[in-house]
Amino acid sequence: MHHPDSPASGRVLAKVGFIRTGTADRHADDGTTAAYQVYALPLPPASLRR
Repeated sequence: MHHPDSPASGRVLAKVGFIRTGTADRHADDGTTAAYQVYALPLPPASLRR
């Protein structure tokens, strides 16, 4: 996941193969909440696994 104020981080994640799976609310110490973008790295096809 990456901070909402850092969209460049999301572009880097996508560029290296991660896919966006949704959002997750994160609570800060000051009581605010931010929606972080969540990513996952998909498994390779079965034929490429060892």
